[in-house]
Amino acid sequence: MIPFKILQRKKEIKTAFRKNWLNERFRELRFNYGNVCNFCGSQDRLEFAHRLPTKVTGMGRGKIRRYYDIIKHPLHYILLCHDCHKQYDMENSEAQTEDAGMDRMTRQNDQNDNDGESTDGL
Repeated sequence: MIPFKILQRKKEIKTAFRKNWLNERFRELRFNYGNVCNFCGSQDRLEFAHRLPTKVTGMGRGKIRRYYDIIKHPLHYILLCHDCHKQYDMENSEAQTEDAGMDRMTRQNDQNDNDGESTDGL
């Protein structure tokens, strides 16, 4: 039987290898996207932001899944610095909220228009 310490060490080595491999892949992706923020030109704290929705959303979805999603949908992402990414997300969430409100108002107006129609001719 293999001692626990040896198994633990193998797991640590495997985890470190995966982390290094993934960090290198993201470094290559950032280089392919120009390695600068698309808004301000900064090279600090670069992040991939959604331009178009994909199935991978949110911070807690796993870095490996994000990597493969960027590879699969390169036009759905934009490279931004941390500050521009925050601003970009705030502006997009406000626009989505406004769109959802307009859709709700349009549905209510359509329903009100239909309620007022006369059925005498039927």
